[in-house]
Amino acid sequence: MKHSCTTVLLVGLIFAATTCCAQDSLLRFDFEQDEGDWITLDPQALLGLTWGAENVYKGTGALELQYGQASQAPGEGEGMPGAIVLPIEAGLPGLQSLELALKTTVSTPMVLGLQEIDESNYLCMVFCTAGQWHPITLSLDEFALDENSLDENGRLDTELIKSLALIDASFFFRSMDQGEIPIYVEPAAPQTIWVDEVNFRTNRLGEETAGLPPEDGQAVVIDTCDRPTFKWLPLGGREIGLTYDTKNAAANGCYRIDYQVPAGTIFALLRSIKVGSLAGTRRLELSTKCSVDMSLVLTIEESDGSRYSLSVPVGGVQSWQRLIINYTQLRLGDDSQDENGQLDPDQVKSLGLVDLSALTTLQETQNTLWLDDVIAVKDVEALAAKDEDNGPAPSEVEERTPEATRDAERAAVLVEEGLVAKREDQLDEAESKLRAAIELDPDNVEAHWGLAWTLVAQERESEAVEEFRIVVELAPEGEMKQEAQAALYRME
Repeated sequence: MKHSCTTVLLVGLIFAATTCCAQDSLLRFDFEQDEGDWITLDPQALLGLTWGAENVYKGTGALELQYGQASQAPGEGEGMPGAIVLPIEAGLPGLQSLELALKTTVSTPMVLGLQEIDESNYLCMVFCTAGQWHPITLSLDEFALDENSLDENGRLDTELIKSLALIDASFFFRSMDQGEIPIYVEPAAPQTIWVDEVNFRTNRLGEETAGLPPEDGQAVVIDTCDRPTFKWLPLGGREIGLTYDTKNAAANGCYRIDYQVPAGTIFALLRSIKVGSLAGTRRLELSTKCSVDMSLVLTIEESDGSRYSLSVPVGGVQSWQRLIINYTQLRLGDDSQDENGQLDPDQVKSLGLVDLSALTTLQETQNTLWLDDVIAVKDVEALAAKDEDNGPAPSEVEERTPEATRDAERAAVLVEEGLVAKREDQLDEAESKLRAAIELDPDNVEAHWGLAWTLVAQERESEAVEEFRIVVELAPEGEMKQEAQAALYRME
């Protein structure tokens, strides 16, 4: 009887889970019986099902495409090597997210495209490391209108979607001008793509995963790097491996990038940014570490093609560093022109991280880079200054004794010195100055604020959390308090 009850309970749980999944699924393909309506645009390719266990993500079947990679962009009227398309007749009203699993025999960037009936294309690019299944989860917000498309309302209308395309985009990099950018490009090769568990869902991605925390008004999340969907695209290099790493992460997970760079070439990671999404931000922050000393060049490109960059040293000690880059530190490239001569955050369309080691030394290099928690936020000191201008409410002003006044004045000087030391990356000195200021004036919110960010830069997040909590208690209503609350949200 006991075994019978247990069986009934398990069946009930499985039925409930299946029913829940079915309720939020608009369209699903598990490829257990047939390939459905999927077609290929490559007349030379072979499209069908496979039942080999090593090439199936879940269940017993998967969709398989065998083809030869293109050495350059196909001309008009030619087939599209490495393209699989799913025609959709009635649109997908209510669509919020897309899930699927991809595997390739050759490491390659893949474009996922949703096309409306007016031919406007919304694209998202991901990277697949050879020989691994990549579970991909994407929100509709991550699909951006193709630069060559026009859409009357500028947004993806789910009820007008007529197709989903999966395309091997490696030909794009082979078509680049090698004289302009010295990169190594893998030659075209025979390729096989496996696709499994495609699911068009009505659930928003943020409701089910911590991978994309919501924007809080003070920080725009570019990539938390804590889900195995790689939207950073490698440019150049060989023997590239992008893996989702939970062992070396400070929190949930991070990205690990292994690569070799032939002498005289560069290696870069590129991340597309939806134009307009960084409006109002003042700086970028990201956590990184690497296996050898390097100069990491951060590049930002605007929608008009103008590029800004800054070189940042990263020590090869395999310990995390928090890089904080104000937009004013970036310089316009010599080969770029910008009508106003300054970086406009609302026009940013891509972010790049570039390793120039093999180019500058003319020697082959090998490195491992870890990446985590990439965000764009407002300037810390500007927030502090704005809240200081507002001042405390009259009822909160307390009279100080002469001694207390002197201590407060000395504390203010120490805070300024501490913030200068932090900007110069002298973190031990910054911590000492800011703690001394707190000793003199425990209610100096700027001292706690600066100390919190210094501790973040030192990867001492548990101590930073305590300081952010004090800031929330001491700061008046305003942007500093909101930013402290946002920081606590990200770290707790």
